[in-house]
Amino acid sequence: MKSQIVETVTIAQAKDTILQAAAVYFARDQRGNYTLQRRRARPICLMGPAGIGKTEIVR
Repeated sequence: MKSQIVETVTIAQAKDTILQAAAVYFARDQRGNYTLQRRRARPICLMGPAGIGKTEIVR
């Protein structure tokens, strides 16, 4: 069985991390092409019990 590393972060840290990731994902060069190759992009996964604000952080 694989071991998992679970890191607890505050809402402010989560918002900052998502903001940074979105800036990198959607950055474009001078010609309007994405600077990050789509196949190298990785999704962000928010995990936790219902009602803690995962959707609200993304909004």
